Amino acid sequence: MRKIDKGEFLQDLIVRAERQLNFINTDIRNLENEKLRWKAEQEWSIAECLEHLNTYSMYYLPLLEDKIKQFKTSDILDDFFLRGFVGQFFVKMMGNTKKYKAAKRHVPAGKQNPEITVTDFVRYQKQLLECLRFAKHLNLSECRIPISINRIIKLRLGDIFEFLIAHTERHTQQIKRQLTLSERSSAKTTLL
Repeated sequence: MRKIDKGEFLQDLIVRAERQLNFINTDIRNLENEKLRWKAEQEWSIAECLEHLNTYSMYYLPLLEDKIKQFKTSDILDDFFLRGFVGQFFVKMMGNTKKYKAAKRHVPAGKQNPEITVTDFVRYQKQLLECLRFAKHLNLSECRIPISINRIIKLRLGDIFEFLIAHTERHTQQIKRQLTLSERSSAKTTLL
């Protein structure tokens, strides 16, 4: 474990979260429902990817906001963040290309209106950005939050933030693949 400058760490996460939000707002938000629901075999659709990410936001954002309220006047501030071993394990998992089976509570049902799913994702991403901006007032190593798949395991606040960003990046790549495959499929259909 090594200490990381908290300000630089948070700024990097904010930039990455803004990039994700901008991608969804520019490339995804105005797609027709048909494109949002389209999927290649063995893959989630764009809407399902976003719905999956929304389940994480629904779990973590209230906990993050509670921590922010709870530690608002904390005097345990630190200029550095010390990554945790378990937290970094989960973050590194998101960085590789291996497929993982989603926990049951995070498997998208695919029944929600895709437009609502996209709108919810944008709202949640904005909430996450607010939490990240306020996190400079928190001790990212001391505050801990239980993970969604096993409430006994608690990760450092900084690790949770980094996991959420890495997880969204992972599924953003999946969304980009779906867009490319969808466009190829449309081009084939047009040629026929």
